[in-house]
Amino acid sequence: MPYARVAVRRRVSVIAVVVLTGMLVGVENAGACSCIPFSAKKQLKRADGAFNGRLLSVQHVEGTGEAALRYRVGVVAKGPFRRGRVVTVSSTDGETICGLPQTIGSLYGLFVSSEAGRWTGGLCSTISPSKMRRVGRRGAALSAGCLGGG
Repeated sequence: MPYARVAVRRRVSVIAVVVLTGMLVGVENAGACSCIPFSAKKQLKRADGAFNGRLLSVQHVEGTGEAALRYRVGVVAKGPFRRGRVVTVSSTDGETICGLPQTIGSLYGLFVSSEAGRWTGGLCSTISPSKMRRVGRRGAALSAGCLGGG
């Protein structure tokens, strides 16, 4: 009998350790961003604008959980953006909660939305700059074809 009690206690201890470990891992990842994958073509269609931008600065907006990120525009795939101009995009402040990446000097492909007179974006609406260049070329070709066939 005493052997059976020890075996049961060990099993309960092992189960408790597994459950607690799982809870701790869950807590660590609770704020992690999860994105539903969309093709670049679909993202371009859904977005109000799309461009490659080099991150120039990040201004954290106190007490709001938001940040204003300034980019120098490169390749434009969609929208009123002009190469060489600076545009500000608002986002949540932090990648773990789906905010835009904040590495100054890095180049990003961004799909943005126009909300209340400002541009907004998030981690799930970014792609590599090379993919954005391809999307931009395809988008320009399609626009030219539509205008020309008009």
